[in-house]
Amino acid sequence: MSSLIIDPEYAKLLEEYIQLKAQLAEVFEQRADLVYHEANRWQTEYMLKIGVLEYDLYEVECSIARTRRKIELVQSCINRRVAINLAAIERQLDREYEQYRERLKQLAAEIDLANYLKKCPKLRPQEVAELKRIYRLLVKELHPDLNPHRGEEQRALWHQVNAAYRTGNVDMLRVLLELVLQGGSSNNGRPSAMEELTEKMQFLRKKIGDLLLEMEQIRQTFPFDQVELLKSPLLVARRQAELREAIQRGQEMLEELQQYLTTLVLNTNTHLN
Repeated sequence: MSSLIIDPEYAKLLEEYIQLKAQLAEVFEQRADLVYHEANRWQTEYMLKIGVLEYDLYEVECSIARTRRKIELVQSCINRRVAINLAAIERQLDREYEQYRERLKQLAAEIDLANYLKKCPKLRPQEVAELKRIYRLLVKELHPDLNPHRGEEQRALWHQVNAAYRTGNVDMLRVLLELVLQGGSSNNGRPSAMEELTEKMQFLRKKIGDLLLEMEQIRQTFPFDQVELLKSPLLVARRQAELREAIQRGQEMLEELQQYLTTLVLNTNTHLN
């Protein structure tokens, strides 16, 4: 009975290809962990320690800007000797400061999310390890870069995998892995020629390099650019004190502007009457 003889050079190349696929799956998992978990953890900490105060400061700054603009509009009415229509002025201010209101809503939503995430139960170390292990297996079976010929069903499963990983749903990942394994492996057989195998390996190496570079760039942006601050209780306390002082100054300025506006409107109405 004859046995299949495999070219040693091809066998070596195939082994390297398999290792590259495993390495890429691991890098994909590291990137997902960076984006979905580590970033959320640091952003949550930042929003609860610093972001809430930045929100208060921005709210005061918006009120100052709006009040100054209101004074301008009222003064314009006085200069033109026309009646001061405060309702019309408020409507104009609503239009002009719509983007500020939207930004405040966005910041408020981020703070609400941080409070929610802070209260969420945390995975145990063994659950984290299981989450990562299953995710790497599913990457090899479903990720579009490793399985470009997968159908709509598999692409839908891949979206579910990412959603489960993002929320730390280990049980759902187990179910998805079982579904994938029952459906058969994504490997449609070994590459038919060394040229094809070499081409695929080049793609894998490039993808790994691109992902590592992307991860490095992510680490230079928010919230990772705030990690050193968050790790230092002294720096956090200093930043909080700076923000509270700025908020206090802003509130004092806002009160002065509002008093001036009130006086301006009252004096104008008295003069007209």
